[in-house]
Amino acid sequence: MLRGLASAKGYSFYLSLHAQLALVEFYIVSNRHEEAVRLLRDAGKQAYEYDVTSIDDRFIEAMYAMAQRRVGDIPALEMWVHKHQEKEVQQDTLFDLFVLEERQVLGYYQITGQQEKAVALYASLQSELKKKHRLLLSMILSMEFGDYESQQVDFSRSQISEKHISGLQELYGVKQEGEDQLLTDREQEVLHLIGKGYMNKEIAGMMNITERTVKWHASRIYEKLQVSTRTEAVAEAQNLGIL
Repeated sequence: MLRGLASAKGYSFYLSLHAQLALVEFYIVSNRHEEAVRLLRDAGKQAYEYDVTSIDDRFIEAMYAMAQRRVGDIPALEMWVHKHQEKEVQQDTLFDLFVLEERQVLGYYQITGQQEKAVALYASLQSELKKKHRLLLSMILSMEFGDYESQQVDFSRSQISEKHISGLQELYGVKQEGEDQLLTDREQEVLHLIGKGYMNKEIAGMMNITERTVKWHASRIYEKLQVSTRTEAVAEAQNLGIL
């Protein structure tokens, strides 16, 4: 990918931009967030220098939204989702951009517990992908959503191999929550630090997120554990074997 990116830069700005965004997605899903943000900033600067269209700006903004989703910055992601949903639907929007943006909205619905909206959007996206015969994107979407089953893939009709699948599962599949998991990994991390006596500001610094995001995670923890205070949350988590 890095070699391809280097050659793309010498060929076409647009090819370079999309090669960079593909690399950004790899960095994000493999938890190399600093590299992803640095590459996004570079892409943004190049887009400004080349006076690109709003479509290119939207690609970059959608990748930022993906980074916000991956690190658990819910307030920032929520702002992007609201801004995205307020835009008028553009008939000439590229299909890949449409899917990229809707994947982030779907992720937002999932992590904020809006399950009915998440299921409806997931089904709609999968239908669109099947119409376009976009098997790879369909698989990535199912892995992100936690709905992937290997027997659903007809390898005889695609160039995707088991090796490709295992690589994708490593990037996406292992990050899915188990159905019986009450708290997300991020919520468990916040709860663990709460249990150690750290305050919201300290937790924000340790997790490299905003204090507002910590408060949001805490409110979700209280709701799921059916408690109203930090002390009660820790006690209930211990009773359930979470801590």
